[in-house]
Amino acid sequence: MNDNSKKTDISSTQSASKNEKKAKPKGKNNIKNKIKPPSLFLYIIGALFVVPYLRLKYRISIDKRAIRGMRGPALVLAPHVSNFDHLLTAMALMPHRVTYVVSEHFVTSPKLRPILRRLNVITKKMFYPDAQTVFNIIRAAKSGRIIVLFPEGRLTWYARSLRVTDGTAELARKLGIDIYIVTSDGAGLTFPKWVKSKRRGKIHIRTEKLMTGEEARSLSADELHKRIAAAIRHDDEAAMAGVRYRCRDTTLGLDGILYKCPACEREFTLETSGGHIRCSSCGLDAILDEYYRLSGAPFDTISDWYEWQRDKIDLDTSLECDARVGCVNSEGNMDKNAGVAKVKLDRHALYFDGCVFGENIAFSIPTEKLTAFPVTVGEEFDFYYNGRLFYIYPTPDGRAAIKWVSFLDRVTDESKGKL
Repeated sequence: MNDNSKKTDISSTQSASKNEKKAKPKGKNNIKNKIKPPSLFLYIIGALFVVPYLRLKYRISIDKRAIRGMRGPALVLAPHVSNFDHLLTAMALMPHRVTYVVSEHFVTSPKLRPILRRLNVITKKMFYPDAQTVFNIIRAAKSGRIIVLFPEGRLTWYARSLRVTDGTAELARKLGIDIYIVTSDGAGLTFPKWVKSKRRGKIHIRTEKLMTGEEARSLSADELHKRIAAAIRHDDEAAMAGVRYRCRDTTLGLDGILYKCPACEREFTLETSGGHIRCSSCGLDAILDEYYRLSGAPFDTISDWYEWQRDKIDLDTSLECDARVGCVNSEGNMDKNAGVAKVKLDRHALYFDGCVFGENIAFSIPTEKLTAFPVTVGEEFDFYYNGRLFYIYPTPDGRAAIKWVSFLDRVTDESKGKL
């Protein structure tokens, strides 16, 4: 072997060695970039104690046939009809430990934050451009995770599905993984958003395989959006018609979403308690039974009443209020008394002029960028501005929050040609 060949061999070996050295950090980075599964300890506790308790107390049945043999990576989509949807979908998907995409506002609670961290959730700024969330979802898919996403982006307050958020279909196409649907019929009637108490009736969780990853990639974004919207479209009152949901008071808290009297059309004159919905202005007295059926009103269901009042909103007017403002403090916790403001909403923009943590702040946000408000019924609606979360508590009556939500929903529907 001549000297030149020796040099070549040595050089090749040195190059390979260098490449191996370079490859090692890359492997470590790949491990760091993986999304880990939730805490096994928390899942064991849930499986041993929480799941049996919920199944017995709320008569929960689960049809898992469509998800037999499911493996990650996969995308699970679900209608968001109750605050218990994360638990219910987890029950349906066990023994898989799944990765949830949840609203960022949950981590502003010091009580929830350590639990969510152990569950390795992916956080999302609701109705605000959030590239980091998309990046983390892609990381989760590459890590072989089963990702659970509620494509409406917020919890419905009247047991019917809301609009699928823009970008859901594009994300599903980009992921190119199998898509499943998990629907919890009766969850919105057992755990209504407008009450703090729970009802005993029945919940049936059903599963469906919507399509393969190959099929998702083959569809246009518009076609896929329509398929997803149709699959998660839901009406709890219709799905569980004839099922009794026992409770002490069927209407307590219902004035948080019903604010317009169908008889005299006065607003915020409704009083709800003892199973009755009464108008202090005209004397209307409607009754809601334990089957979620109305009598004494021109509607059969709560959902019909809500949608009637929403459609009555005049988009050529504007909404204005004084408000208490909630904002995240320097410790990362939500301070519900961070400041005060005057807030206005018309079909063009939201206008804010206030003082938060001692700082004077004024801005406006076009409605086409807002698209929707999440809501805490009877208390507040919220939005992001420059990546910062603002809670708006209308004063003197927090029940007004739902009208602001309805107004913006109508504006967005108009802009999308749905009116």
